[in-house]
Amino acid sequence: MQNFLKSALLVTLISTATILHPLPATSFSISDLDNSNAELLQTAMRLASLRGAESLVRESGSSSVSQSLSLSGASRASIIPQDASINLYVVSSVGEVNRYDSASGAFLSTFAITSFSAVDLAFGGPNGNLFVTDPSGVNAVLQFAKETGAYLGPFTPPGPSSTLVDPLGLTFGPNGNLFVANGGTSTGPGNIEQYDGNTGALVNVFASRGQTSFAPGELIFQNGFLFVADGATDSILRFNQDTGAFIDTFASGGGLSGPSDFVFGPGPNGNLFVTSAVNNTIIQYDGLTGALIGTFASGNGLNVPAGITFGPDNNLYVSNINSNSVARFDGATGSYLGDFVIPGSGGLNSPIGLEFAPAPIPEPAIGSIFSMLGALGLSLTWSRVKGTKKRSSP
Repeated sequence: MQNFLKSALLVTLISTATILHPLPATSFSISDLDNSNAELLQTAMRLASLRGAESLVRESGSSSVSQSLSLSGASRASIIPQDASINLYVVSSVGEVNRYDSASGAFLSTFAITSFSAVDLAFGGPNGNLFVTDPSGVNAVLQFAKETGAYLGPFTPPGPSSTLVDPLGLTFGPNGNLFVANGGTSTGPGNIEQYDGNTGALVNVFASRGQTSFAPGELIFQNGFLFVADGATDSILRFNQDTGAFIDTFASGGGLSGPSDFVFGPGPNGNLFVTSAVNNTIIQYDGLTGALIGTFASGNGLNVPAGITFGPDNNLYVSNINSNSVARFDGATGSYLGDFVIPGSGGLNSPIGLEFAPAPIPEPAIGSIFSMLGALGLSLTWSRVKGTKKRSSP
């Protein structure tokens, strides 16, 4: 049934575009869909839902797909509005993930709830689900359904089976695996652990500093390296992204104290912005060399800053633990633009990690799909014969 719904929805997408810009009679037929393999169909549906039909044609890399759609730029962009599908997700230390409108900051829903605490979040894995670190309950990474926020259980080994003592930051790496900052271990300094991106099984301790003091927090893969915020040395460290070998202290100084999170900026400079939680400051460093540039923002709008990210508008968004809010700063100047998420909105309490990500996409209703197909004058009957979909004329 799920594959059938995907097939029907893809026909609807293509046929709707045909109404806007009619295609030659030979440019698309139902047999084209019949001959599509499952992998192509799933890729097409994912691209269509996340980036719009224009990206489907541009990124598929298939000339046959491009030829069968053959739409103008205007009609492709109008099928699925790209800017209407982004939300701001904020995780709070009390164990809730709230969802906010990316344009207004208005509270939309409590998307996911854990029974314990939560620190950081990331969307990824083979299904694009939501993953949250839990440092005080089962010491594991928890998984939630991307469409509904329903709890799917621990993704990494929980409780006594866990090698995580204080999991904080997490991210998916270039190889598709999950990397988790283990803030502390039972035998000494923290480390970075790697988990299979499909199963959650522990792969290895990917990076460490031996017996050197190491308190990893946030971590990001960027420019061919793994960057890690280290609370023990108040710095951003750099590791080899393939082997996990320590390279150097990439950025430090300028008053950095308590680096809770960091982000590389958009644009040609791609500078590094780090939250300094102890002194309510955001410090900027050169994104390629790590050289100190200076204080980007301080004081006004910052009250124990924790999470930091750039939004779709290229402005900077920062979660404040003590004021239970998300502040917005001009992405170019650092000027305080006010609270984007007002204090306590939606019950926000001690917010930490935050991320702009696609809004939940509900499963399409069968009735609405067939209504659209009927309006287009298409009548499809599908049957499964030895695992192959076939079409029979009425």
